[in-house]
Amino acid sequence: RNLSFRISSKRPTPRRSRSRAQIPWRHTLATARESGSHLAPRVNMLPLDCSVQQYAWGKPGRESRVAKYKASSDPTFSVEADESYAELWMGTHPKAPAAIAENGEPLTEWLQANSRVLGTDTLEENLSLPFLFKVLSINKALSVQAHPDKSLAERLHAERPDVYKDPNHKPEFGIALTDFEGMCDFRGLAEIVEHLEKHPEFRSICGEEAAVALKSAVGASDGEQKTALKSLFSAFMNADDALKASQLSAFLDRLTAEESAAEEDSEEGALRRLMLRLSAQFPGDVGCMVPLLLNYLRMEAGQGFFMGANKPHAYISGDILEIMACSDNVVRVALTPKYRDVETLVEMLTYESGVPTIENGTEIDGNTRVFSPPVYECEVDLTSVVGTSPYTLRALDSCSILLVTGLSGAVRAVAPAMPGISLLQTSVQLAVGQVLFIPAKVEVAITGASDDAEASVARAHTNPAVPPARR
Repeated sequence: RNLSFRISSKRPTPRRSRSRAQIPWRHTLATARESGSHLAPRVNMLPLDCSVQQYAWGKPGRESRVAKYKASSDPTFSVEADESYAELWMGTHPKAPAAIAENGEPLTEWLQANSRVLGTDTLEENLSLPFLFKVLSINKALSVQAHPDKSLAERLHAERPDVYKDPNHKPEFGIALTDFEGMCDFRGLAEIVEHLEKHPEFRSICGEEAAVALKSAVGASDGEQKTALKSLFSAFMNADDALKASQLSAFLDRLTAEESAAEEDSEEGALRRLMLRLSAQFPGDVGCMVPLLLNYLRMEAGQGFFMGANKPHAYISGDILEIMACSDNVVRVALTPKYRDVETLVEMLTYESGVPTIENGTEIDGNTRVFSPPVYECEVDLTSVVGTSPYTLRALDSCSILLVTGLSGAVRAVAPAMPGISLLQTSVQLAVGQVLFIPAKVEVAITGASDDAEASVARAHTNPAVPPARR
Protein backbone atom coordinates (compact mmCIF):
# COMPACT_ATOMS: atom_id res chain seq x y z
CA ARG A 1 0.00 0.00 0.00
CA ASN A 2 1.29 3.44 -0.88
CA LEU A 3 0.57 6.96 0.28
CA SER A 4 1.84 10.02 -1.50
CA PHE A 5 2.14 13.52 -0.06
CA ARG A 6 1.76 16.26 -2.65
CA ILE A 7 2.99 19.69 -1.61
CA SER A 8 1.92 22.84 -3.42
CA SER A 9 2.69 26.52 -2.94
CA LYS A 10 -0.10 29.07 -2.89
CA ARG A 11 1.55 30.81 -5.83
CA PRO A 12 3.36 28.05 -7.70
CA THR A 13 5.82 29.02 -10.41
CA PRO A 14 4.90 27.57 -13.82
CA ARG A 15 6.85 24.40 -14.53
CA ARG A 16 6.95 21.53 -16.95
CA SER A 17 4.47 18.85 -15.88
CA ARG A 18 5.80 15.46 -14.85
CA SER A 19 4.08 12.15 -14.45
CA ARG A 20 4.20 10.35 -11.09
CA ALA A 21 6.46 7.73 -12.64
CA GLN A 22 9.03 10.43 -13.38
CA ILE A 23 9.19 11.70 -9.78
CA PRO A 24 12.13 10.16 -7.86
CA TRP A 25 11.45 8.24 -4.63
CA ARG A 26 14.81 9.00 -3.07
CA HIS A 27 15.67 12.37 -1.52
CA THR A 28 16.45 14.77 -4.37
CA LEU A 29 17.02 18.48 -4.82
CA ALA A 30 14.66 19.74 -7.51
CA THR A 31 15.70 22.47 -9.93
CA ALA A 32 13.70 24.54 -12.41
CA ARG A 33 14.38 27.22 -14.98
CA GLU A 34 13.76 30.76 -13.67
CA SER A 35 14.63 32.99 -16.63
CA GLY A 36 16.86 32.66 -19.65
CA SER A 37 19.38 29.90 -19.03
CA HIS A 38 19.68 30.43 -15.27
CA LEU A 39 18.93 27.38 -13.14
CA ALA A 40 18.05 27.84 -9.45
CA PRO A 41 16.89 25.40 -6.75
CA ARG A 42 13.12 25.61 -6.18
CA VAL A 43 11.91 23.82 -3.15
CA ASN A 44 9.12 23.44 -0.57
CA MET A 45 10.09 21.26 2.42
CA LEU A 46 13.18 20.38 4.41
CA PRO A 47 13.81 16.97 6.05
CA LEU A 48 15.40 17.45 9.48
CA ASP A 49 17.76 15.46 11.66
CA CYS A 50 16.59 15.98 15.25
CA SER A 51 18.33 15.22 18.54
CA VAL A 52 17.40 12.61 21.14
CA GLN A 53 17.85 13.32 24.86
CA GLN A 54 18.68 10.33 27.06
CA TYR A 55 17.49 11.13 30.58
CA ALA A 56 17.07 8.55 33.35
CA TRP A 57 13.27 8.90 33.34
CA GLY A 58 12.94 7.91 29.67
CA LYS A 59 11.55 4.60 28.44
CA PRO A 60 14.10 1.88 27.65
CA GLY A 61 14.99 0.72 24.15
CA ARG A 62 12.15 0.22 21.70
CA GLU A 63 9.55 0.69 24.42
CA SER A 64 10.27 4.39 23.84
CA ARG A 65 8.26 6.18 21.17
CA VAL A 66 11.21 8.59 20.95
CA ALA A 67 13.61 5.78 20.07
CA LYS A 68 11.20 4.19 17.59
CA TYR A 69 10.56 7.48 15.80
CA LYS A 70 14.27 8.26 15.55
CA ALA A 71 15.30 4.78 14.41
CA SER A 72 12.51 4.55 11.84
CA SER A 73 13.44 7.83 10.20
CA ASP A 74 17.24 7.53 10.61
CA PRO A 75 18.78 4.14 9.70
CA THR A 76 22.10 5.18 11.26
CA PHE A 77 20.53 5.51 14.72
CA SER A 78 21.12 2.48 16.96
CA VAL A 79 18.65 1.67 19.76
CA GLU A 80 20.11 -0.09 22.80
CA ALA A 81 17.72 -2.16 24.94
CA ASP A 82 19.29 -1.00 28.22
CA GLU A 83 19.41 2.71 27.35
CA SER A 84 16.71 5.26 28.19
CA TYR A 85 15.34 7.48 25.42
CA ALA A 86 13.43 10.41 26.89
CA GLU A 87 12.94 13.29 24.44
CA LEU A 88 13.07 14.11 20.74
CA TRP A 89 13.71 17.83 20.20
CA MET A 90 12.43 19.45 16.99
CA GLY A 91 13.44 23.09 16.78
CA THR A 92 16.31 25.55 17.11
CA HIS A 93 17.00 25.66 20.86
CA PRO A 94 20.81 25.84 21.26
CA LYS A 95 20.86 22.86 23.63
CA ALA A 96 19.81 20.46 20.86
CA PRO A 97 19.17 22.28 17.56
CA ALA A 98 17.86 20.41 14.55
CA ALA A 99 20.07 20.02 11.50
CA ILE A 100 19.34 19.58 7.81
CA ALA A 101 19.25 15.85 7.13
CA GLU A 102 20.95 16.15 3.76
CA ASN A 103 24.14 17.92 4.83
CA GLY A 104 24.15 18.43 8.62
CA GLU A 105 23.89 22.22 8.43
CA PRO A 106 22.26 23.64 11.60
CA LEU A 107 18.68 24.67 10.92
CA THR A 108 19.32 28.01 12.65
CA GLU A 109 22.07 28.91 10.17
CA TRP A 110 19.92 27.91 7.23
CA LEU A 111 17.02 30.03 8.50
CA GLN A 112 19.29 33.05 8.84
CA ALA A 113 20.19 32.70 5.16
CA ASN A 114 16.59 31.99 4.07
CA SER A 115 14.53 34.09 6.46
CA ARG A 116 11.48 34.47 4.22
CA VAL A 117 10.50 30.83 4.80
CA LEU A 118 9.63 31.76 8.41
CA GLY A 119 6.62 33.84 7.43
CA THR A 120 5.25 37.00 8.99
CA ASP A 121 3.91 35.22 12.08
CA THR A 122 7.23 33.65 13.13
CA LEU A 123 9.87 36.19 12.18
CA GLU A 124 12.06 36.65 15.25
CA GLU A 125 14.97 39.05 15.73
CA ASN A 126 17.43 36.15 15.83
CA LEU A 127 15.76 34.33 12.89
CA SER A 128 15.07 31.17 14.87
CA LEU A 129 11.88 29.33 15.71
CA PRO A 130 9.89 30.82 18.62
CA PHE A 131 8.49 27.38 19.48
CA LEU A 132 10.05 24.04 20.40
CA PHE A 133 8.32 20.77 19.46
CA LYS A 134 9.06 17.58 21.39
CA VAL A 135 8.16 13.94 21.84
CA LEU A 136 8.51 12.62 25.41
CA SER A 137 8.59 8.93 26.41
CA ILE A 138 8.15 8.71 30.19
CA ASN A 139 8.94 5.59 32.19
CA LYS A 140 9.66 7.26 35.53
CA ALA A 141 8.13 10.41 36.98
CA LEU A 142 9.67 13.75 36.10
CA SER A 143 10.35 16.25 38.87
CA VAL A 144 7.66 18.35 40.52
CA GLN A 145 8.36 21.60 38.72
CA ALA A 146 7.16 24.84 37.19
CA HIS A 147 8.35 27.08 34.38
CA PRO A 148 8.88 30.83 34.83
CA ASP A 149 7.08 33.63 33.06
CA LYS A 150 9.08 35.94 30.81
CA SER A 151 9.98 38.48 33.50
CA LEU A 152 11.12 35.85 36.00
CA ALA A 153 13.01 33.91 33.34
CA GLU A 154 15.01 37.02 32.43
CA ARG A 155 15.90 37.64 36.07
CA LEU A 156 16.82 34.00 36.81
CA HIS A 157 18.98 33.81 33.70
CA ALA A 158 20.78 37.03 34.60
CA GLU A 159 21.40 35.91 38.19
CA ARG A 160 22.16 32.20 37.61
CA PRO A 161 22.89 31.47 33.94
CA ASP A 162 24.55 28.20 34.93
CA VAL A 163 21.17 26.91 36.21
CA TYR A 164 18.66 28.83 34.09
CA LYS A 165 20.11 28.65 30.59
CA ASP A 166 17.95 31.12 28.67
CA PRO A 167 15.82 34.23 29.37
CA ASN A 168 12.59 32.91 27.88
CA HIS A 169 9.31 31.80 29.39
CA LYS A 170 8.03 28.27 28.81
CA PRO A 171 4.27 27.82 28.54
CA GLU A 172 3.60 24.36 27.12
CA PHE A 173 0.84 22.17 25.73
CA GLY A 174 0.92 18.38 25.85
CA ILE A 175 -0.99 15.90 23.66
CA ALA A 176 -0.98 12.24 24.64
CA LEU A 177 0.26 9.70 22.10
CA THR A 178 -0.50 6.82 24.47
CA ASP A 179 -2.27 6.56 27.83
CA PHE A 180 -0.72 9.30 29.97
CA GLU A 181 -0.48 10.13 33.68
CA GLY A 182 0.57 13.41 35.21
CA MET A 183 -0.02 15.88 38.01
CA CYS A 184 -0.91 19.50 37.42
CA ASP A 185 -2.41 22.49 39.22
CA PHE A 186 -3.44 22.54 42.86
CA ARG A 187 -6.52 20.64 43.89
CA GLY A 188 -9.47 22.61 45.23
CA LEU A 189 -8.96 23.72 48.82
CA ALA A 190 -11.79 21.56 50.18
CA GLU A 191 -10.18 18.48 48.63
CA ILE A 192 -6.78 19.29 50.15
CA VAL A 193 -8.46 19.79 53.53
CA GLU A 194 -9.94 16.29 53.22
CA HIS A 195 -6.47 14.90 52.59
CA LEU A 196 -5.07 16.75 55.59
CA GLU A 197 -7.75 15.13 57.76
CA LYS A 198 -7.35 11.66 56.27
CA HIS A 199 -3.53 11.54 56.32
CA PRO A 200 -2.16 12.62 59.72
CA GLU A 201 1.44 12.26 58.54
CA PHE A 202 0.84 14.76 55.74
CA ARG A 203 -0.83 17.12 58.21
CA SER A 204 2.10 16.81 60.60
CA ILE A 205 4.59 17.81 57.91
CA CYS A 206 2.47 20.80 56.85
CA GLY A 207 1.96 21.88 60.44
CA GLU A 208 -1.22 22.46 62.40
CA GLU A 209 -1.26 26.22 61.91
CA ALA A 210 -1.14 26.01 58.12
CA ALA A 211 -3.70 23.17 58.05
CA VAL A 212 -6.19 25.11 60.17
CA ALA A 213 -5.66 28.28 58.11
CA LEU A 214 -6.35 26.40 54.88
CA LYS A 215 -9.62 25.00 56.23
CA SER A 216 -10.68 28.48 57.30
CA ALA A 217 -9.95 29.81 53.80
CA VAL A 218 -12.41 27.45 52.08
CA GLY A 219 -15.13 29.68 50.65
CA ALA A 220 -13.18 32.86 51.40
CA SER A 221 -12.02 35.41 48.83
CA ASP A 222 -9.71 34.36 46.03
CA GLY A 223 -6.82 36.26 47.58
CA GLU A 224 -7.32 34.65 51.00
CA GLN A 225 -7.45 31.20 49.45
CA LYS A 226 -4.19 31.76 47.56
CA THR A 227 -2.47 33.11 50.68
CA ALA A 228 -3.50 30.09 52.74
CA LEU A 229 -2.49 27.64 50.01
CA LYS A 230 0.90 29.29 49.62
CA SER A 231 1.48 29.10 53.38
CA LEU A 232 0.60 25.41 53.44
CA PHE A 233 2.75 24.53 50.42
CA SER A 234 5.69 26.52 51.78
CA ALA A 235 5.39 24.79 55.15
CA PHE A 236 5.28 21.39 53.44
CA MET A 237 8.34 22.05 51.27
CA ASN A 238 10.40 23.69 54.04
CA ALA A 239 9.57 21.28 56.89
CA ASP A 240 12.38 19.89 59.03
CA ASP A 241 14.18 17.00 57.30
CA ALA A 242 13.95 14.73 60.34
CA LEU A 243 10.21 15.39 60.63
CA LYS A 244 9.70 14.64 56.95
CA ALA A 245 11.68 11.41 57.17
CA SER A 246 9.82 10.05 60.20
CA GLN A 247 6.37 11.01 58.95
CA LEU A 248 7.08 9.71 55.45
CA SER A 249 8.10 6.33 56.85
CA ALA A 250 4.90 6.06 58.88
CA PHE A 251 2.85 7.26 55.91
CA LEU A 252 4.24 4.61 53.57
CA ASP A 253 3.83 1.83 56.14
CA ARG A 254 0.18 2.74 56.51
CA LEU A 255 -0.44 2.99 52.75
CA THR A 256 1.22 -0.38 52.18
CA ALA A 257 -1.00 -2.01 54.79
CA GLU A 258 -4.11 -0.38 53.32
CA GLU A 259 -3.19 -1.54 49.83
CA SER A 260 -2.72 -5.12 51.01
CA ALA A 261 -6.18 -5.09 52.61
CA ALA A 262 -7.93 -3.33 49.72
CA GLU A 263 -10.57 -5.44 47.97
CA GLU A 264 -12.04 -3.02 45.44
CA ASP A 265 -10.57 -0.59 42.98
CA SER A 266 -11.44 3.08 43.59
CA GLU A 267 -10.13 6.57 43.02
CA GLU A 268 -8.73 6.49 46.54
CA GLY A 269 -6.95 3.25 45.69
CA ALA A 270 -5.53 4.70 42.46
CA LEU A 271 -4.14 7.67 44.39
CA ARG A 272 -2.65 5.37 47.04
CA ARG A 273 -0.95 3.21 44.40
CA LEU A 274 0.41 6.31 42.68
CA MET A 275 2.03 7.55 45.88
CA LEU A 276 3.54 4.11 46.59
CA ARG A 277 4.88 3.99 43.03
CA LEU A 278 6.47 7.43 43.34
CA SER A 279 8.05 6.42 46.63
CA ALA A 280 9.55 3.32 45.00
CA GLN A 281 11.01 5.48 42.23
CA PHE A 282 12.37 8.12 44.63
CA PRO A 283 12.98 6.50 48.03
CA GLY A 284 12.92 8.93 50.92
CA ASP A 285 11.51 11.79 48.85
CA VAL A 286 8.53 13.52 50.44
CA GLY A 287 7.49 14.45 46.92
CA CYS A 288 5.57 11.17 46.81
CA MET A 289 2.93 13.03 48.90
CA VAL A 290 2.51 15.76 46.29
CA PRO A 291 -0.51 13.99 44.71
CA LEU A 292 -2.38 15.02 47.87
CA LEU A 293 -1.86 18.63 46.74
CA LEU A 294 -1.94 18.44 42.94
CA ASN A 295 -4.57 16.99 40.62
CA TYR A 296 -3.93 13.47 39.33
CA LEU A 297 -4.39 13.76 35.57
CA ARG A 298 -5.03 10.81 33.24
CA MET A 299 -5.48 11.19 29.50
CA GLU A 300 -6.09 8.92 26.54
CA ALA A 301 -4.25 9.21 23.22
CA GLY A 302 -5.35 12.33 21.36
CA GLN A 303 -6.26 14.35 24.46
CA GLY A 304 -4.27 17.37 25.59
CA PHE A 305 -3.79 19.92 28.36
CA PHE A 306 -2.21 23.34 28.75
CA MET A 307 0.33 24.24 31.40
CA GLY A 308 0.91 27.96 31.73
CA ALA A 309 3.82 29.71 33.38
CA ASN A 310 4.19 29.45 37.16
CA LYS A 311 1.97 26.36 37.45
CA PRO A 312 3.11 23.23 39.35
CA HIS A 313 3.14 19.94 37.48
CA ALA A 314 4.90 16.61 36.99
CA TYR A 315 4.63 14.03 34.23
CA ILE A 316 4.38 10.45 35.50
CA SER A 317 4.12 8.01 32.59
CA GLY A 318 3.26 7.69 28.91
CA ASP A 319 4.28 9.08 25.53
CA ILE A 320 3.32 12.65 24.74
CA LEU A 321 3.78 15.44 22.20
CA GLU A 322 4.76 18.82 23.61
CA ILE A 323 4.85 22.24 22.03
CA MET A 324 6.26 25.12 24.05
CA ALA A 325 8.05 28.41 23.85
CA CYS A 326 11.69 27.87 22.90
CA SER A 327 13.12 27.46 26.39
CA ASP A 328 14.64 24.86 28.71
CA ASN A 329 14.01 26.67 32.00
CA VAL A 330 12.78 24.39 34.79
CA VAL A 331 12.39 25.19 38.51
CA ARG A 332 12.35 21.90 40.47
CA VAL A 333 11.40 21.06 44.05
CA ALA A 334 10.83 17.29 44.43
CA LEU A 335 11.11 13.84 42.84
CA THR A 336 14.52 14.58 41.37
CA PRO A 337 18.23 14.12 42.06
CA LYS A 338 18.84 17.49 40.37
CA TYR A 339 19.11 20.93 41.95
CA ARG A 340 16.00 21.94 43.91
CA ASP A 341 15.15 25.62 44.03
CA VAL A 342 12.45 25.54 46.68
CA GLU A 343 12.54 29.25 47.48
CA THR A 344 12.05 30.30 43.85
CA LEU A 345 9.26 27.83 43.18
CA VAL A 346 7.32 28.68 46.33
CA GLU A 347 7.42 32.37 45.42
CA MET A 348 6.67 32.02 41.70
CA LEU A 349 3.51 29.87 41.74
CA THR A 350 0.12 31.46 41.05
CA TYR A 351 -1.63 29.27 43.66
CA GLU A 352 -4.71 28.98 41.52
CA SER A 353 -6.64 25.81 42.26
CA GLY A 354 -9.21 23.63 40.59
CA VAL A 355 -9.64 20.77 38.15
CA PRO A 356 -7.53 21.06 34.96
CA THR A 357 -9.25 21.07 31.59
CA ILE A 358 -8.61 18.11 29.30
CA GLU A 359 -8.77 19.29 25.69
CA ASN A 360 -9.94 17.30 22.68
CA GLY A 361 -9.08 19.97 20.14
CA THR A 362 -11.34 21.83 17.73
CA GLU A 363 -12.34 20.02 14.55
CA ILE A 364 -11.83 22.09 11.43
CA ASP A 365 -13.06 19.21 9.25
CA GLY A 366 -13.31 15.43 9.39
CA ASN A 367 -9.53 14.98 9.18
CA THR A 368 -7.93 17.66 11.34
CA ARG A 369 -8.22 18.79 14.95
CA VAL A 370 -6.46 21.92 16.18
CA PHE A 371 -5.21 22.49 19.72
CA SER A 372 -4.88 26.23 20.40
CA PRO A 373 -3.67 27.19 23.89
CA PRO A 374 -3.80 30.91 24.69
CA VAL A 375 -0.16 31.69 23.87
CA TYR A 376 1.61 32.82 20.71
CA GLU A 377 4.21 30.04 20.61
CA CYS A 378 1.86 27.05 20.77
CA GLU A 379 -0.57 25.53 18.29
CA VAL A 380 -0.74 21.94 17.02
CA ASP A 381 -2.75 20.36 14.21
CA LEU A 382 -3.41 16.61 14.34
CA THR A 383 -4.40 15.18 10.97
CA SER A 384 -5.41 11.66 9.94
CA VAL A 385 -6.07 10.66 6.34
CA VAL A 386 -7.50 7.39 5.03
CA GLY A 387 -7.99 6.39 1.42
CA THR A 388 -7.31 7.91 -1.97
CA SER A 389 -9.20 11.22 -1.83
CA PRO A 390 -6.63 14.06 -1.66
CA TYR A 391 -6.63 16.05 1.57
CA THR A 392 -4.90 19.43 1.81
CA LEU A 393 -3.53 20.73 5.08
CA ARG A 394 -4.32 24.38 5.69
CA ALA A 395 -1.79 26.94 4.53
CA LEU A 396 -0.26 29.01 7.33
CA ASP A 397 1.26 32.46 7.55
CA SER A 398 3.99 30.90 9.70
CA CYS A 399 6.44 28.10 9.10
CA SER A 400 5.77 24.79 10.81
CA ILE A 401 7.35 21.50 11.79
CA LEU A 402 5.57 18.34 10.73
CA LEU A 403 6.09 14.96 12.44
CA VAL A 404 4.80 11.70 10.94
CA THR A 405 3.25 9.93 13.95
CA GLY A 406 1.63 7.01 12.14
CA LEU A 407 1.90 5.41 8.73
CA SER A 408 0.58 2.47 6.76
CA GLY A 409 2.59 1.67 3.64
CA ALA A 410 5.28 3.59 1.76
CA VAL A 411 4.84 7.37 1.74
CA ARG A 412 6.32 10.10 -0.36
CA ALA A 413 6.00 13.87 -0.38
CA VAL A 414 5.91 15.64 -3.73
CA ALA A 415 5.83 19.40 -4.40
CA PRO A 416 6.14 22.08 -7.01
CA ALA A 417 9.03 24.29 -6.01
CA MET A 418 9.57 27.78 -4.58
CA PRO A 419 12.22 29.92 -6.30
CA GLY A 420 15.44 31.09 -4.73
CA ILE A 421 15.69 28.91 -1.61
CA SER A 422 18.39 26.27 -1.35
CA LEU A 423 18.11 22.69 -0.05
CA LEU A 424 14.35 22.40 0.43
CA GLN A 425 13.13 19.29 -1.37
CA THR A 426 10.17 18.56 -3.62
CA SER A 427 10.23 14.78 -3.24
CA VAL A 428 10.83 13.10 0.11
CA GLN A 429 10.30 9.48 1.03
CA LEU A 430 8.77 9.47 4.50
CA ALA A 431 8.73 7.12 7.46
CA VAL A 432 7.16 7.09 10.90
CA GLY A 433 9.16 9.60 12.90
CA GLN A 434 10.11 11.67 9.85
CA VAL A 435 10.41 15.38 10.68
CA LEU A 436 9.93 18.07 8.03
CA PHE A 437 10.31 21.83 8.16
CA ILE A 438 7.47 23.39 6.10
CA PRO A 439 7.87 27.04 5.01
CA ALA A 440 5.10 29.58 5.41
CA LYS A 441 2.36 29.69 2.74
CA VAL A 442 2.93 26.06 1.67
CA GLU A 443 -0.02 23.70 1.31
CA VAL A 444 0.49 19.99 1.91
CA ALA A 445 -1.83 17.63 0.03
CA ILE A 446 -2.03 14.05 1.33
CA THR A 447 -3.25 11.28 -0.94
CA GLY A 448 -3.42 7.55 -0.31
CA ALA A 449 -2.71 5.14 -3.16
CA SER A 450 -5.30 2.63 -1.92
CA ASP A 451 -8.60 2.75 -0.08
CA ASP A 452 -7.11 1.42 3.17
CA ALA A 453 -3.94 3.53 3.13
CA GLU A 454 -3.52 5.70 6.25
CA ALA A 455 -1.31 8.49 7.53
CA SER A 456 -1.22 10.53 10.75
CA VAL A 457 0.80 13.71 11.20
CA ALA A 458 1.27 16.32 13.92
CA ARG A 459 2.13 19.85 12.84
CA ALA A 460 3.48 22.46 15.27
CA HIS A 461 3.45 26.20 14.62
CA THR A 462 2.65 29.55 16.20
CA ASN A 463 -0.89 30.54 17.15
CA PRO A 464 -2.19 33.19 14.71
CA ALA A 465 -4.92 34.25 17.15
CA VAL A 466 -2.43 35.44 19.78
CA PRO A 467 0.11 38.21 19.10
CA PRO A 468 3.67 37.63 20.33
CA ALA A 469 4.50 39.25 23.65
CA ARG A 470 7.74 40.56 22.21
CA ARG A 471 9.29 40.68 18.80
